[in-house]
Amino acid sequence: SKLDHIPSVGYLSWPLSYITSFKYVSNAAQILQECYAKYKGAPFKVPTLNRWIVVIGRQHLEDVKKSTDDEPSLIEAANDMVQSQSAKVDYLIGPEINSNPYHISVARIHLTRNLGLYYPDIKDEVHTAFEELLDLKDNAWKSVPAVETVREIVCRASNRVFVGLPLCWDHDWIDLNSRFAVDVATDANILNMFPKFLVPLVSRKLPKSAAGMARAMKHLDPIVKERLRCAEECGDEWNDKPVSRSSLLIDEKQESLTRQLAPRALTVNFASIHVLLLRHLHRRSPCQRLLTSMSET
Repeated sequence: SKLDHIPSVGYLSWPLSYITSFKYVSNAAQILQECYAKYKGAPFKVPTLNRWIVVIGRQHLEDVKKSTDDEPSLIEAANDMVQSQSAKVDYLIGPEINSNPYHISVARIHLTRNLGLYYPDIKDEVHTAFEELLDLKDNAWKSVPAVETVREIVCRASNRVFVGLPLCWDHDWIDLNSRFAVDVATDANILNMFPKFLVPLVSRKLPKSAAGMARAMKHLDPIVKERLRCAEECGDEWNDKPVSRSSLLIDEKQESLTRQLAPRALTVNFASIHVLLLRHLHRRSPCQRLLTSMSET
């Protein structure tokens, strides 16, 4: 391969290189330090379970800076990473999320254009969530776990739009959507420890993503069945039709089974909750520092 001329760590042969890969996964810092001392800053490569990582010294950074756009490619690296992560999403959540992401267009077109319609519900839910979770009395100071509190507030406000009342108040539903992103990331990290040809087999043995999907189906099944029944009975004359995100997905008439809609509901929550959470908690502002300080007390 193109990397054969670069010194390697550990074994080079195909089966034995996995021994080095597992050592690197468990003790990367020590291996990198030993290689850096051995090769005196020269480039070297270390095997992971599905690719090689080339490590360069400080003296080679200038060469990278001088390289042209058609040599090292950030776009190709990003594409490679996205394809790898997309494959894991296919196994952990379902291939339809990538192959037919119609839920994205529903968000862009309907939710964006009708934010004014949802604003009163979102405002009401945020206000209610703050009162219940903070439970402040007599304007007294109180320590709260910042990340968990903000996550639940965002989850409740988002789901007031996505699934509506009363499910957005359900503690198990909130816990599921708050933890699902972490569970999927944990399972994805486990898959990263295995070569590509073993990923389909290993993914079937990972419990967290599958358990989360089963919990979501349990909550959503009554809602989906009821709305399909009402849609069939009322047709276009359904005047008090819900305008939640789940109803909009059903209205697209691309999927009608709970097992098809549940992954999309979890994926939408996955994105909305954690993007907003990271945006607010990682701002370098007095408010952010106060929340961080409060969470550490």
